[in-house]
Amino acid sequence: TQNRGTDGGGGDGHQPILMSSHVYFMRAEAALLGLTSEDARTMLETAIRESIASVMSYSAGWADVGDFNGDGVGGVPESRSIEAYVTYVLTAYDAAADNEAKMNIIVKEMRLASWGNGIEPYNAMRRTGHPTEMQGPMKTESAGIFPNLFPYPADFTNLNANAPVRTDMSETVFWDTRRTGVLN
Repeated sequence: TQNRGTDGGGGDGHQPILMSSHVYFMRAEAALLGLTSEDARTMLETAIRESIASVMSYSAGWADVGDFNGDGVGGVPESRSIEAYVTYVLTAYDAAADNEAKMNIIVKEMRLASWGNGIEPYNAMRRTGHPTEMQGPMKTESAGIFPNLFPYPADFTNLNANAPVRTDMSETVFWDTRRTGVLN
């Protein structure tokens, strides 16, 4: 908080662990993979709207941010701006050539909705290989090994004689079905 809580967000901040919108993004992913009978497009739309509504609800107590650079953008987004964005994403989703392209959109939108949380987008990228445009140079052999896991903390290994020793950070973890040595 700023000035002992007299101004600023009063300790309210956007540092999501697992937001309700993330659940809808996961459901969209599962539906697209045929793991549920839900409609992936509907889950994607719900996820985007849930994310926007969530951010708007907890930021409602903050002061209006105003129009910093005079471009007409600032403060609370108007419903027409929200509708335009949702329509833009869903139009791209509908025009996507195949399920891989659709998955790319789902994971990209989840990443955007995860501002402040790097764990869920990282796990989604490792699990799905999307969004592809973020991976660029990481897909080349010269990028080296992309870690799948990290060594256990010293206090765990010091107190547990049966703890596995991890020296190969590229070791495949059970949920990473796409792993081939480099980011694929």
